[in-house]
Amino acid sequence: MAKSFVKWTNCSGGTHTGKNQLLPRLNQHFLKANKNRSIFRKNIGRCILNKEKSDYLSVWEIDTTSRAERERVSAIIDFDFERELEKRISTYIQTKLSFCIFKIDAKEERLRWESKIVSTLSRSTEPNSSPTWLGRHSTKQKIRESGLWQVNELYKEEITESELEELEGLISIVPNYNSIYRYPKPASQ
Repeated sequence: MAKSFVKWTNCSGGTHTGKNQLLPRLNQHFLKANKNRSIFRKNIGRCILNKEKSDYLSVWEIDTTSRAERERVSAIIDFDFERELEKRISTYIQTKLSFCIFKIDAKEERLRWESKIVSTLSRSTEPNSSPTWLGRHSTKQKIRESGLWQVNELYKEEITESELEELEGLISIVPNYNSIYRYPKPASQ
């Protein structure tokens, strides 16, 4: 394993799969308050509700993306509560997390790197999360155990030392990002 790579904590690996979708996808995670468009946001909401032992967790699980489903379950949805929870999720993301962007044009290569990065982090023998990490309250066992905000691509093929060098090269050539672009600056945990 590329040991020097595993220095990140409380993270998630991800990519976009469509053409020119990076900024819209980041917007869905970091700014747009809609758990149905971001499993990342939904997972954080699950943790908040589970930590607080909220009865609303079962309602939060309902995917109300489609208008038909929203109408079908509208009687049990507390829209004011969900708006406030979405604000809390945004605050958590914007104050506790940061992200790194590097350019890979081909979709297949983006997916390969996502899998490799996530796998390397999940297979690390070093802790991926702090004792106070919100993800420890996840309803998803894989999130609790891996220390990462996701359930896919865990425990697969790790990054090799030569791939780490390649990744460092990709990061160092990112234009206009000062090598690593971080938004927002993470608060201490």
